Amino acid sequence: MKRILFSLFLFFLLFWAVLWAQTNANSTARFQVDSLLQEKKYTAAAALIYKQPQSDRDTLWKDFETATLDSAYIQDSALLGIAILDTAIFQLQRTSRADSIARFWRLKAHYHKTLEQFFEAIEAYLMAIRIYEKNGETGSDLALCYNRVAQIYIRRNDYDKADEYLKSSIEVDTAKEYWLSSYSQLANNAYWRDSFDLGLYYFEAGKKCRGEESSLAALRSAGANILIKKGRLQEARTLIQQALEFYQKEENQHHIIRCFTGLAYIAERMGKMTEAEQFYLIARQTANIFAQRYQKSRELAKFYCEWGDFLSRQGRTKEAIHLYQQALVQAYPDFEDLDPAVNPKPAIVPTETWAMYAPARKASLLLLNPTPQNRALAADCFSLAFAAAERLRLTYGAANTKIYFAQSTYDLKREAALNLWAMYREKGDAANLNRLFDLLEQNRANALRDALLEQKAMVSTGIPDSLLRIEDGMRREIASTQNSLAEADTAIIKQLQSYIDSLDRRHEDLLRILKNKYPRYREYLEAGQTANLDWIRTALPPKAALLTFFDAGDRYLCLTLRHIGSISAYEVPRDSVFDTTFARFQALLSDKTGQESNPAAFFDAAYFLKQRLLPSEVLKNSEALIIVPDGRLSYLPFEALLTAPHKGAYGKAPYLLRSHTVQYAWSAALLAEKPVQSLPGKPLLHVAPFPSVARDGLAALPNSLNEKPEDAVADHLQGDQARADTFLRDAAAYDVLHLSTHAHAGQREKPGIEFVDRTVSLPEIYAQRLNASLVVLSACETNAGEFAEGEGVMSLARAFAYAGARSLVASYWSVNDRSTANLFSAFYRHLQDGLSKSEALRQAKLDLLDEAGADARKAPYHWAAFTLSGSDGPVALPKDGWPWWAWALG
Repeated sequence: MKRILFSLFLFFLLFWAVLWAQTNANSTARFQVDSLLQEKKYTAAAALIYKQPQSDRDTLWKDFETATLDSAYIQDSALLGIAILDTAIFQLQRTSRADSIARFWRLKAHYHKTLEQFFEAIEAYLMAIRIYEKNGETGSDLALCYNRVAQIYIRRNDYDKADEYLKSSIEVDTAKEYWLSSYSQLANNAYWRDSFDLGLYYFEAGKKCRGEESSLAALRSAGANILIKKGRLQEARTLIQQALEFYQKEENQHHIIRCFTGLAYIAERMGKMTEAEQFYLIARQTANIFAQRYQKSRELAKFYCEWGDFLSRQGRTKEAIHLYQQALVQAYPDFEDLDPAVNPKPAIVPTETWAMYAPARKASLLLLNPTPQNRALAADCFSLAFAAAERLRLTYGAANTKIYFAQSTYDLKREAALNLWAMYREKGDAANLNRLFDLLEQNRANALRDALLEQKAMVSTGIPDSLLRIEDGMRREIASTQNSLAEADTAIIKQLQSYIDSLDRRHEDLLRILKNKYPRYREYLEAGQTANLDWIRTALPPKAALLTFFDAGDRYLCLTLRHIGSISAYEVPRDSVFDTTFARFQALLSDKTGQESNPAAFFDAAYFLKQRLLPSEVLKNSEALIIVPDGRLSYLPFEALLTAPHKGAYGKAPYLLRSHTVQYAWSAALLAEKPVQSLPGKPLLHVAPFPSVARDGLAALPNSLNEKPEDAVADHLQGDQARADTFLRDAAAYDVLHLSTHAHAGQREKPGIEFVDRTVSLPEIYAQRLNASLVVLSACETNAGEFAEGEGVMSLARAFAYAGARSLVASYWSVNDRSTANLFSAFYRHLQDGLSKSEALRQAKLDLLDEAGADARKAPYHWAAFTLSGSDGPVALPKDGWPWWAWALG
């Protein structure tokens, strides 16, 4: 027994000795680390921490973080904080435990965000996210990174991206620490996109979460904004007052200002104008305190704009203009002039939302008194607003976000265009037409132009093929998963969406790496594209006229540009007669029975619209028309209009087609773009999945095999060989793609192109990188789709253009199989004879009109659906068989 007790005594004595030694070692290590940190020897401190046991490192790293934060804050220098963290990250990346430095990337991101270096902040947050995910970690730290990235995207008005990161934050936040914050931001995002029911859902979800008082106050503010839109004003007022109570306790001035402006707006909605103004005056007192600390602030710019909006609605225009001028001072860093007759210089436009809104609202009020001086000043204000809009647009990654942004600023574009038009009409000054042309071009099809610019940058700035293949694979995988998502069961939708989000982030990471590693690539993208009038003019053929239309609401404006000479313009009033005739003509175009039964109605409408849309002087001295349409004109085949009154046969009608070739473009600048130089591809791929049988209720297309000349060199995907994955794999190798199949755009839930085994969806088309000079979509409604203001028709044809096709032939309505086969057989025959794409299509249509047969088969229903969009020029289509010299040698 004594022996046992003695052994236990020795064991405890040894245990306490080891514990004492470890504690002493820990104390010594902590003392040494503290000493190094006090001496600002951060590299040495980091190296020492990594020599300690794993169990002690967390405590020492917290000391390190505290020291770096304190050092930076004491000197009020975020730049110092970044330098310190760079030193630590560099040291730690040299160790075997470099995967545990996510917290330092997170702190670095915080400092970049403080300096409003948002691109660098996102990069640092994503580095932290990558480390957390690599280690399989979830929890509050990872959730915070997602949340903070979302905040930056919100600042840039990229609400789709913000939603993606906020939902990821909720998903990984197992402790639910940031759920309240994320739901409040989701509610706010929904509010800004006018999705008030969705916003209310997020608000109610957030109310069930625990969290910091600041997040609860933010949720209440977001909920109040939504309830105001729903007309529940008293509930909204209560929520704002609750949020205000917290912000006043915290002395958070910019949120106090927001609360008072919210209360002012509610009072205005209730008809209490005196009370509303009192709230604005109280908010100004807080704003003055805030301005003493922050001389320039976006919050103050927003406040002055909102107060200016209130005064504008009250008819107090002069006071409102002065407030918008104060907003300009706050939004533009180097601008201090409070005189409304003075504007900032466009060269100093910041990447800031209120740098766009403030000059735009000032311009709108100036135009309430449209003197020549006010019009000129307003035009300069609009130029500032669009320069800021362009800076903002370049920060957006996703195409759908760019399209949403273009739509949200379209009314602003219309007001600016009408002002320049009025200035031109008053003075006849061609300089204003030049400005109008630039305005229209700079705000047209930008998402498409950006996509093509990125493709060109990819292949022309020295990025290795190996990286290009990786990027291509990522895009295809994202598209394929999106395709699966559309058909997935409810049980796995969330899993697939999470995987898509992960793929998107990996793709963003790769693009970010490319921008950092290949400066030419980044410079190419940031340089953008400038729509220069002279540059576009020199790209026009000598006998062509470029017609750029703009839907200004009550009229169409049309600017006409030729290879030589000054720009000219005219307007087309949109009265009830025009709109009624246009609607009738558009309905008749796709109505085979209507054309056969009432040709007079078609001819009358066709001649009336030509007289309105294309005055005779526009057609003089030109043989070709290049039309950039807008609004409802985007669905009009101009070549079917009549140049003279007509009664009689369709085959003898004086269509515009007989005197002019006609092609279309999404923007004039795209016509002047030089294509990417690529290796010569195979001549032609002819796709015909349904020559004899079809699937899923789709009709067989027996004439689809006849849509090319028999002697053209071509590869074929016919019948069972016409599989979707085969086409997606091989399409980039061909110069011409001809798809003779079924298609649908907007009629079903899943628009796309039909193959023998499945539908190729829009995302899969967008993900392609084509080298085709021509894509022919011989299918129904491939040029139809929803019109997006500022961007164009969201059609299947546009998807192929986005993928890199330089020109497309596509259809507006459901087409006849036999007539289509005859048309394209002639089209390719004329291409082989050396005609340009536009002229070959014109001659093919004329062949159909001149051939023998029933006149009913010459009606525009059979040939006018197909139009050419994009660049013109010849296409090399070699003939099959031996060349002449081989026959001679034989």
